[in-house]
Amino acid sequence: MKAFEIQNSFGLDALKLIERPDPSPRYGQVLIKLRVVSLNYRDLMVVKGLYNPNIPLPLISFSDEVGEVVALGEGVTRKVGDRVAGIFFQEKWAAREL
Repeated sequence: MKAFEIQNSFGLDALKLIERPDPSPRYGQVLIKLRVVSLNYRDLMVVKGLYNPNIPLPLISFSDEVGEVVALGEGVTRKVGDRVAGIFFQEKWAAREL
């Protein structure tokens, strides 16, 4: 899989296109094939280290994306083929059924 990753330091020059092995979902996780990604102002602030300079690196930062579930870990109620959208404050919404 290809990803844009913030490497060892913050800044636009630290954002690199990398190749990673395809991930496998663990318990309670799903694997999503992204269809659309939108970079917003929050993403720019994360890359520059201005949003939260204590975020551990390396990091892949996308705030807004939509995709399709392609693999399931154990304990997941979603189905392969479900369309999903990511959110970056997951804990706030984790207990709600949307």
